[in-house]
Amino acid sequence: MALKLVEGFDWLETADLPGAYSAFSDVQPVGTMTQTIQTGRNGDKCLRIVPGTATNDETPNNIQGKSFSSGLAGGSTIIVGFAIKVNTFNESGFAVFAGILSASGTGDSQYNILLAINSSKQIVPGFRSGGAFTNFSGVGATSTVLVAGNWYYVELKFFSHNSTGTIEICINGVSELAATGKDTLLNDNGVTALVIGSTIPVTTVPSIDFDDLYIADTSGSVNNDFLGDVQVKQLIPTGNGNSSQFVGSDADSTDNYLLVDDDGVPDDDSTYVESPTTTNKDTYAYENLPAAVVTVKAVCVKVLGKKVDVGAADLKTVARSNGTEADSAAIGMTTSYTAKAGIFEVDPDTSAAWLPAAVDAAEFGIKVA
Repeated sequence: MALKLVEGFDWLETADLPGAYSAFSDVQPVGTMTQTIQTGRNGDKCLRIVPGTATNDETPNNIQGKSFSSGLAGGSTIIVGFAIKVNTFNESGFAVFAGILSASGTGDSQYNILLAINSSKQIVPGFRSGGAFTNFSGVGATSTVLVAGNWYYVELKFFSHNSTGTIEICINGVSELAATGKDTLLNDNGVTALVIGSTIPVTTVPSIDFDDLYIADTSGSVNNDFLGDVQVKQLIPTGNGNSSQFVGSDADSTDNYLLVDDDGVPDDDSTYVESPTTTNKDTYAYENLPAAVVTVKAVCVKVLGKKVDVGAADLKTVARSNGTEADSAAIGMTTSYTAKAGIFEVDPDTSAAWLPAAVDAAEFGIKVA
């Protein structure tokens, strides 16, 4: 599987931050950032980061924001994409807004690559050296000049190596910068997480919105390269599916979909479904995709759940298409409410890319592992 993570922030409210049920974590080496859920592009939701003032504000690895685990081993090529809208620019120097964490580096080698906006409002890849932002040798900036208040879709493909490192950046689906044969190895070749947010330059405090994020690698036969400008659309359960084997918080197994359709602030123990029996499953019908959707890269089944004891029981996510079912790997429930997900990159009925009509007709759910 090439697609490792997707996040659209549509299931969240500001009240769910900073924890976000462990879906992602804070990165805040200095200062106290303001983080809110705002109206994103296309009327959905997005994450806004406004870094808080602190000493050494301009230090390039002092990103205040969010970290998304990649699930990738060191030496992998990482591919990431996200929408970004800068509401307030720094007016001089470099403002770092993203980075790829190394496995064990600290200080100058904490991030294997940083993405910054320069004083000309262009994106520049680089790293920290001696406490300052430094360009990779022979690597310039992207051509697009960012405009405050406009959305852009930024993608990065990065391979960390001491002689064959690669960097490629696309904006709005167009490759604007590509460099090969570079020394991009600072301390180790780890690509452990994508961090998004902002440093605080010495002048204006920036405000940046993020939306529609993905992380992938080059494995597998699908989603193993740039995905282009993609959107993460949230669909809510609208009906019962083929299986209703969990018991709801209302003490029956009738209309379980009504207990898992938290559109807005999740209500934790107020409404839920549960089962102690291995292989028991619930599947649900979902609302249709927007009519404008013509291509589906993958379906991500997000689960907010917990174990009620410390046993080995776990959950898998289920996709049921035209009577054919596929299970994800166990997603790793804990004894606290945690947001987990299973990703289905192909339609289990056809083993080919999902068609919008197939997504609309499919059921998705959960299974005790």
